[in-house]
Amino acid sequence: MPSKAPTHRTQTREVKRHMVNAPDTRTERGISYSSPVWKRLRRQVWVRDAGACQLCGKVIAGLFHVDHKDEDPKNNDMSNLQLAHPACHSVKTAKARKPQRCTSATPKAGGGLNVQAV
Repeated sequence: MPSKAPTHRTQTREVKRHMVNAPDTRTERGISYSSPVWKRLRRQVWVRDAGACQLCGKVIAGLFHVDHKDEDPKNNDMSNLQLAHPACHSVKTAKARKPQRCTSATPKAGGGLNVQAV
């Protein structure tokens, strides 16, 4: 009788192989959100924005997010970052990701079709 539980080496190899093929989200967003560089940026944004949400104007008393104004997570320039309540940030992000739909099949005066957020 074995003295310890068997290890599942084939499963471990499969998991590792899967992880090798998985996209690296750190490179997609530029800076890892747990890195000292990002933590320093968060503190700088907090000080610059005086602890106030830049989306609603209210002072933040608890958790806060740092929002990328242009929705590009690789653009970590201070001018592109703003302080936001988690709820305000979620609303802004949801609006930015809403699909566009055509409101009419007639072209606009300047060319193109009438498009609005759904």
